[in-house]
Amino acid sequence: MFSKTTQHLPALLLLSLTAAGVYGPALDNGFVHDDKYQIVRNPQLHSDQPFYRLFTTDVWGYTTAGQESVSNYYRPLQMLTYRLTALWGGLSPRVFHGVNLLFHVLGTLMAYVVFRKLTGKFGLALSAALLFALHPIHTEAVIWIAALTELGCAFFYFLAFYLFLQVYPSPQPVLGKSKKSKGSSENKEHLFWYQVGALAAFGAALLWKEMAVTFPLIVGGYAFLFSGNSLPFGKKLQKAVWYSLPFLGVLSIYLVMRFVALGYLSKVQHTWEMSKAELFLSMVSLLGKYWLHLFVPSQLNAFHLFEPVRSLRDPSFLLALSGIAALLVLAIRYRFSRPPVSLAIGWVFLTLLPVLNIQGLGLNVFAERYLYIPSLGFCLLVVLWAEMLLVRLPERSRSRTAAVLMIPVVTFYGFQVLRRIPDWKEDYVFFSRAVEASPRSASMRNSLAHVLREERKDLDGAERESLRALEIAETASRPDKRQIAMACLNLSNISIQRQHYPKALELAEKGLATDNQLPMLHVARGVALVSLGRLEEARRVLLEAQQRQPNDEIVLHFLGIIALNLRQTEMAVQYLEKALEVLPSYVDAHNNLGAAYTAQGRYAEALPHFEQAAALDPRNSTVYSNLGIVLARLGRTVEARAKLQQALLLSPNDSTARAELAALEQLRPPDRAAQ
Repeated sequence: MFSKTTQHLPALLLLSLTAAGVYGPALDNGFVHDDKYQIVRNPQLHSDQPFYRLFTTDVWGYTTAGQESVSNYYRPLQMLTYRLTALWGGLSPRVFHGVNLLFHVLGTLMAYVVFRKLTGKFGLALSAALLFALHPIHTEAVIWIAALTELGCAFFYFLAFYLFLQVYPSPQPVLGKSKKSKGSSENKEHLFWYQVGALAAFGAALLWKEMAVTFPLIVGGYAFLFSGNSLPFGKKLQKAVWYSLPFLGVLSIYLVMRFVALGYLSKVQHTWEMSKAELFLSMVSLLGKYWLHLFVPSQLNAFHLFEPVRSLRDPSFLLALSGIAALLVLAIRYRFSRPPVSLAIGWVFLTLLPVLNIQGLGLNVFAERYLYIPSLGFCLLVVLWAEMLLVRLPERSRSRTAAVLMIPVVTFYGFQVLRRIPDWKEDYVFFSRAVEASPRSASMRNSLAHVLREERKDLDGAERESLRALEIAETASRPDKRQIAMACLNLSNISIQRQHYPKALELAEKGLATDNQLPMLHVARGVALVSLGRLEEARRVLLEAQQRQPNDEIVLHFLGIIALNLRQTEMAVQYLEKALEVLPSYVDAHNNLGAAYTAQGRYAEALPHFEQAAALDPRNSTVYSNLGIVLARLGRTVEARAKLQQALLLSPNDSTARAELAALEQLRPPDRAAQ
């Protein structure tokens, strides 16, 4: 028989190795989707801006330079963790994936101690924690860097609940065994610090993600269920409120902080055209879908298309309503005899409440990552149900039967996780798989078109996906103006790259006529105007765009180009330096900043920017030509010739490189052997 210490250490080690081992291959994935905006292009993470700004705006606040908040996502601890990670490991995706993996391991271990406290049984706690470590529904949360907020919030949420359990004196039996509260025999000082720790952990969870606002409901629900069968309903309710009060106090402080930082508590982020009745039907359907994906983790993907429910006879609504009703009946039935079962069911329902706020969410209304915290209740429920069935078997065969049941489940879970990890390898794979899973999603097709254009340089493929997105958005039962505008944006940018500037301008203006609130359409219009030589008009458009998005590297870059063309080199330097502060890997900004320095005769300062541009884009002949010119000005003629020759190899018709190389050849000293 293991002692408590020797029993728990192998369990914790097994859980750590399992969670880390299965998700380990994700370390080789890159930055995907929002990662590139929240991390790579976020100057608050890789510049000398003060840390306090992370606490005074939402996660997208850097785009407006703190002028205003643009979303409901007030998550300062997520952004602080990103910044500390960047300071320690640079902008290495492997390091950021490692942080996600670490938090998943910590969350799994914390789930285990919560399960152990709730069940009082080692085998049940370990089984539930293994399910939590490997559940395929967690794949998105663990391997997508931008989903770190789920993992950080979960760890502190679970920690707060565990510390609360240390304090709460529950006389209620757990799984048929007498449960004597450990907290009740502790001295008052220990209880005080447990309570302080629970409140602090809850506060940290709130600063990770908004889902933590449900914690007082969990505390109240637990106090209600475990307050003893002898107490009348009113006394139970009073006890639930009493134990929730300290956490409601912390919640009120958080809400004040949130309001001061954002200027609001919540805002509508996506307006779905639904009546109140349709909104309710859709919420019920969504809740059922979340439960279904916990029970049956199949057809998982990065984007689930949301279709509002319009009728009471909709099959998805009827199925969801039936399942929800059955679960609620079970929760009520077991509230006295097996309160952990009721708690497990209630945990899932209560923690999902924030993500039923359809109008307050973004376009991705149903997201698998939102189930990370709720799944703790599901895993507990599964092992409790299994225990209720196994108890009917002879005692000597229970452990063997439990193992026989667990092995195929965890094997299936692990295989599902490993199969999905490559889906987040890079943007092209990510959006291609999303389009395969949701072919009627105009949003995913627009995103795929962007990747095909910007990263793959496949303009034909990008045009094809953009036109398909435009068709889907225009022919929907209620045309999606935002996605119509996004398709126009993609098509405008494609025309710019094809140097069809009048068409690019026409498409940008068409998109703006549909939705003039899309900032990048104003940028595309400005870029088209620059390319058409209408510099003053372009400057006005881009300055207006800069008012909306002061930290947009494209706006800053083209304002720099305009200044450079107007020979306002000092202004050009300021704009281009700012663009590189936002995106240090911006090839064109390095090249044009080098050109601005060259125009000022600051050749030594221009050189590293041309070198960096060449390192980032070794197939860019213009960069090599500029590099050769500045090396020549610095008197490094041998190196200059090599770079100019490289430019001509890449682009034989580069007249600038050819003329500069000819000038250098005239300066070559005569061959002594020929004299």
